[in-house]
Amino acid sequence: MWDFLLWVYVLNATLLINHEIDSSYWKEWNLILSISGRSNNVNIDQKNMNFFLLLHIPLIFLIMYGLKEIIQESFIGLIISIVLCFGGFFAFFFHMHFIRKGRIEFNTPISKIMIVGIFILSIIQLIIAFWITMS
Repeated sequence: MWDFLLWVYVLNATLLINHEIDSSYWKEWNLILSISGRSNNVNIDQKNMNFFLLLHIPLIFLIMYGLKEIIQESFIGLIISIVLCFGGFFAFFFHMHFIRKGRIEFNTPISKIMIVGIFILSIIQLIIAFWITMS
């Protein structure tokens, strides 16, 4: 079952990281700013891009560390796997909310395929992680 978790984790992590590349194109930070009602300008945009990039260094490190821990079949690997699933659920619901509101960001076929794929893989991954935990 650990091998199955490993490959689902790799697929899900690949889609999530690729989605984050897509997020940079769509300037995802503007969606977050739209919730707070803040306007955006070039100076703020540059600062937000820098923050966005810096934020992803520990996130991608955690994803890679989780992969190492899953290979070693450790409890920490299961925890990180579950955290990755909830990140996938958040990505799905966050972006679908804005797509339903008519925003153009992430409303392309490939963006939606990645977001739905992340959601489906997160469900499968969570079931496998809990299955391993219970056995």
